[in-house]
Amino acid sequence: MTQILQKIEEIAVPIIERHGAFLAELVLRGELRSKVVEVYVDTDAGITIDTCTSISRELSEALDAQEIIMGAYRLDVSSPDLGRPIHVLRQYKKNIGRMLSVTFIEEGTPQTVDGEAEAADDAGLTLRTSGTAVRTIPMAAITKAFIVPQLKKKSK
Repeated sequence: MTQILQKIEEIAVPIIERHGAFLAELVLRGELRSKVVEVYVDTDAGITIDTCTSISRELSEALDAQEIIMGAYRLDVSSPDLGRPIHVLRQYKKNIGRMLSVTFIEEGTPQTVDGEAEAADDAGLTLRTSGTAVRTIPMAAITKAFIVPQLKKKSK
């Protein structure tokens, strides 16, 4: 499956980038006749349904022409929702100012910390964990990260 995923990614990324978007995650699941290709795309300003639809059409045509996936398959192109993990640096940067829950390995032990994302680069993710406490986690140590939904308070 890894080889198929690599081929799909090679085809998908140029199509996605032509639409001003980036690939957040690519998932291939299912068996034989029930394969599902999930393509999660986003932009720095947020993705629209129209953009997802255009990418889906182009990608479907390209995958069919290349015959990457034998037999029938379903292609789903959408934005990553709050339940999807953050995978790429661009997603971390897009979510500066939001609360994140980050699991990482420190001295061989999994740790989880919640905090407001303050900065992100190739080296690490900086979170404000509470008050003035700030923590930088090396990107290479992060095993998963999610956006923590925040309820907005109504103003009176």
